[in-house]
Amino acid sequence: MKGGVDGINRRLPTLRQVAAADPDKSGKLRYRFLGLYDNDRAGRRAFAAISSYDATIKKCSEVFLLRPEMSLKGGADHRIVQQRFERDNEPYKDLDWEMEDLIQPTFLDLFEDEFPTAVRHRTTILDRTHRDFTEQGKRDLIRFVKQHATLDELLDVIRLIRALRDYGHLRSDHIIV
Repeated sequence: MKGGVDGINRRLPTLRQVAAADPDKSGKLRYRFLGLYDNDRAGRRAFAAISSYDATIKKCSEVFLLRPEMSLKGGADHRIVQQRFERDNEPYKDLDWEMEDLIQPTFLDLFEDEFPTAVRHRTTILDRTHRDFTEQGKRDLIRFVKQHATLDELLDVIRLIRALRDYGHLRSDHIIV
């Protein structure tokens, strides 16, 4: 979905309304839409504001902040999931986290060796590092990943996909990582 965090906030309520208007024969939702925000200043702002766009959207049920630890929901209530996210990510509460931070650090180090101006700065807390990429750096990283990344370098991305499937009540147990 293009449009950044404000685009998610504008479009997600509409997509949810469309999905609600097209249930399956048993009355269950045929489609489910989730919002995933980077855990940076803009993402946290939009995550906090989403209920002003649609009061029925529940945090940690329909919308999520990307965190270093994204455990499976396992059918738990959104309030329990939110508590779990807060607890599991307490050590990283001051760490911005974006999709590219899910790529293996050693791979990102190789990328930085080849593109030394791609990262504005790094922030490390315990075992996790957030890299603040330039816009050009992000474009270069996408190309570098397409050309050089293996499954091992993208395991945390795959774990996130598994978690998102779980959050959306889709089968996720077939994704083994």
